[in-house]
Parts: sequence; C-alpha cells; structure tokens
Amino acid sequence: MNDIKKIVWACDFYKVSTNALKYAEIVAKAFDAEIIALTVVQQPCIAHYKLPFDASSQIKNYARSRTGKAEKIFSRMVKLEKQKKIKFDYVIKEGRAHEEIINVVLNEKADLVIMGSRGAHEGILVGSTATKVVKTCHIPAMVVKKVKKEGKISRILIPTDLTHHWAEAFDLGVKIADRLNAEVYIVHIIEIYSYEGIEEVYDKLLSQATTMVEECCDSIKKKAGNLRIYEFARKATNAPAGILDFIEQKNIDLVVMQTHARTGAGKFLLGSVTEKILNQTNIPVIVVHHHEEEK
Repeated sequence: MNDIKKIVWACDFYKVSTNALKYAEIVAKAFDAEIIALTVVQQPCIAHYKLPFDASSQIKNYARSRTGKAEKIFSRMVKLEKQKKIKFDYVIKEGRAHEEIINVVLNEKADLVIMGSRGAHEGILVGSTATKVVKTCHIPAMVVKKVKKEGKISRILIPTDLTHHWAEAFDLGVKIADRLNAEVYIVHIIEIYSYEGIEEVYDKLLSQATTMVEECCDSIKKKAGNLRIYEFARKATNAPAGILDFIEQKNIDLVVMQTHARTGAGKFLLGSVTEKILNQTNIPVIVVHHHEEEK
C-alpha cells in the first residue's frame, strides 16, 4: 500500500465530526498528508409527492443557506489548520451523503477517508452513511465515535484470521505505527463451544494457533524494523467478543481490520466480525478491503 498523501474528512458539523478531525490531523501530520474537508448538503426527495405548493424555491434557499454556512466555517478552518502546519482544503457538495463522499474520494484520488458516526443510539451503532461508505469505498475508511486520550494513538490492534487476506490491514497498520511510534498488537481468536470433553481439543488448537501467529509475525518483524510487535492467540465464545475483550485488556487506541470486498453484487457485504466491532467499540476502527473478483 502507498503512503497516505490525501485524506478525505467527511463532516456534518456534529461533535463526532470534530472527533474525526482530530484523528485526521494526527494522520496528516504523521504522513505530511493533505486533508480535504467535505460536507454534503442533502436535499429532501419530493419527486413522488403531490404538494399543494411549489417547494423547489424553499429547497433551493435551504441549500444556499447551508452552503453559505459551510463556506464560512471551512474558510476559518483553512486558517486554523495552516497554523497547525496542515495542508487543508474543502469541498461542498449537494446530493446523497454516501454517494458524494465516494465521488470525492475518487476525484481526489484519496488514500484514506475519515468520518464520525453518531449512530442510531448515539455512539453505539454505526450510522447508515458511515456504514454505506465503509461497505462501498475502495480505500481504507476510518470510523470515529469518540476521542480516546485526546486522540493519541499509541497501541494499534490488527486482528488476523491467519490467511493471506489480512496482509493489506497489516501493511497499513504498520505504516501508521511506524509514523506514530506506536505498538502493534496482532491477535487471532479461536471460537470455542461448550461441549463436554472438548476442552483438550481447544487447548491443542490454542497451542497450534499461538505457534502459527508467532511464525507469521517472525517474518513480518524482519520487515518492520524496530517496531514493537506483539502477537497473541486467544480463546473466546466468538471472534467479536474476543477482539472486544482484547481491546479492553490492552487499552487499544486504534483497530485496523481486514474485510472482504468483491466486485458485483457481493461488494455491499461486510464481514459479520467487522460489523460487530464497528458497532460495539467506541475506539476508532479502520476498515481495509481485501478485493476479490466475483466468481
């Protein structure tokens, strides 16, 4: 994966957007990258309704007002970010939020998109716009709910299923860790089931998984130089529960996760583990797609 040179920060001017900006600034400073701020003025769809009056002029006035407010806010931010020595520009679009975010990502040839998510239950579930972007975006996407430790990233978790599919997530996680002098934690979760007499089997599986993770990381560490990389295999009732527990135990600041994306109809599917981690943790998560052709 190439270095991060351009970041799209999707903003709706709520607090979570400010939270997301803090992480965008951290990454931008680390990689000397440019931040492209984007807000989308969404208009209500009235084409299928019979209204007793012409609402088009009111909708235009609304869009003009929102655009004007966004212009003023972003103009001030350009000056503030310049003081922080961060390259900063902005784009204001009208349309459907997730579609315009993807369009700007493509047009700007961005390397990372960062967005806040209030979610359906204020910080618990990932909101629909963020979910759609994560599912359809071809570049890594970071979802931010809250700011942890003033946005400091010192411990990065990369879950692995011990296949080659997690290589892109590891590549990105290591690049970020290298620039931020952060520790990297790699974990593989063995899902356990409560069957009598099966404990011995899981103990052997855990031992074998531990060896596999260590062997996998040995070759990786040679490429990573002086980075501090720690590898673990753990048992849990299911993978999301194991990962969430690990996040708490190790006080993780950022998760970088791999998921699968295919061309065609299947590209709209996220792995269930990825979705559960996105919905159930409050720390930032970067989703990296492993792209495969639809068979």
